[in-house]
Amino acid sequence: MQVKQAKPKEKEYLLGDGGNLFVRIRPNGSKYFEVIVRINSKKRRIFLSDATIISLEQARKLCEKELIRLKGLPKGMEKQN
Repeated sequence: MQVKQAKPKEKEYLLGDGGNLFVRIRPNGSKYFEVIVRINSKKRRIFLSDATIISLEQARKLCEKELIRLKGLPKGMEKQN
């Protein structure tokens, strides 16, 4: 509900879902789900989907799968993806 009601502002901003899932709201009104994680002390943003295409529940499942995938990679391999 909060994702649908989020209004664009002058600057791009994030709405957090608690954990690593965020919705990025751009000034033009577009909304995107993304995962933000720290890997080797560097922040990584991983685009999941346009928020108008999938639901929050689907985005949470994708986020969980992405985090599992990242944890399963050997050390140093995370940088390549």
